[in-house]
Amino acid sequence: MAVRLKCPECDGPNSDDAKVCRWCNTDLRGVHSVLATVHAPPPESPSIARSLRLAPSDRAHVFDARMHASAESQATTVVVEPPSVPEGLVRLPTHVTGLDGALGGGLPEGYVVLLEGGPGTMKSSLALWTLAHNAAKDGRRGLYLSFEESAGSLFKQMTSLGVPLAEASDRLVIADPTQLGRTVRGGKQDWLDSLRTIVEPLQRDGLKLFALDSLGSLDTHVRFRERPHELMRFFDWLRELGLASIIVAERSEDGSRESGVVHQEDFLADGIIQLRLRPVGEDDVQRRLRVVKMRGVRHEANEMAFWARTGQLLVAAPSGPPFEELPPPPPPV
Repeated sequence: MAVRLKCPECDGPNSDDAKVCRWCNTDLRGVHSVLATVHAPPPESPSIARSLRLAPSDRAHVFDARMHASAESQATTVVVEPPSVPEGLVRLPTHVTGLDGALGGGLPEGYVVLLEGGPGTMKSSLALWTLAHNAAKDGRRGLYLSFEESAGSLFKQMTSLGVPLAEASDRLVIADPTQLGRTVRGGKQDWLDSLRTIVEPLQRDGLKLFALDSLGSLDTHVRFRERPHELMRFFDWLRELGLASIIVAERSEDGSRESGVVHQEDFLADGIIQLRLRPVGEDDVQRRLRVVKMRGVRHEANEMAFWARTGQLLVAAPSGPPFEELPPPPPPV
C-alpha cells in the first residue's frame, strides 16, 4: 500500500511530490491535501485459471450471449453528467451506448486517442464501429488503415456485428496491408510522407475520423529508428489535420498499465481507452473498458463492462439492477 497524490481533474494517482498529473497534465502544485490510498489488486486465484477451458476471447463471447439472454445478469448503463465542453472543442460520437456519456460527449476532434488492449478485447471492432456509424448515420467521412487484416476479413467481422458498412461505403475508406505495405515501404520516401499521400487528399475532401490498426504493425513495416521522435511527428501531424484519430495499440497483460509499464505513446497521446478481459465468477470472462486519460476533459475514470449485441455495442456499470433495454446513444454534439 502506498500514498499517492490524487489529481482533482482526472482522479488519477501520482507520486506525492508530482507537480503535473501524469495522466492529464493538470497542475498539481498546491493540491497537497487531496490524497488517495492505492491498494495493490488481489492476486488471481489459481483455481479460476485452471477451471477456464476456453480461450479468454471465446469466454467473453459466451459472456456476451449470457448478458443478452438473461436480464437478471445485465447491468445498467453508466450515468455520467456531461461536463461543460471547452470552447471550440467539437465532439464526435462513438455510437456505443453509454460510452459517449463516459467520455463527456464523445471523441474530441483534433485528439489522438490510443485504444489499448490484448487479443479478443474488440479493439478493431470498436474503432471500425465508430468510423462506420459516423459515416452511415452522420455523414462524416472516415479512413481506416489496417496493417493487420484484409478488407475482406474486416467486412466479414463487421457484418456479423451488424455494422452498417453498406450504408457507409461512400464515406468510409478501408485500406488493408496489401495496399499499405507497398505505400510505406516504397522507394526512398519518408514513411510519414507516404502516409500523407493517402490521408491529406481525403482530409481536403472532408475527412473527419482516422483510425490506424495497429501502431505495432506500423512499426514493423517502417522500423522506427527513434521511436519517441517518430511518434511525436506522427501524432503532431494528425492533430494539425484536425482529425479525431484512433490508434490501436496491442497490450498484453504483462504490458498493461496495472503492471507499472508505461509506453512512450501513452505520454504523447491526448487520450487513452483501455480494453481488458476480466474473469467473472468461475467460468466467465467479461470485457472491461476504462477511459484512462482524456486530456483537459472530465470523464468517467472507473472500469466499465463492455459487450456486444447484434447491431449494438454497450458500455455499462459492471453490476447493477436489471434493465429491459438500454437507451440509444446520445445525439451528436
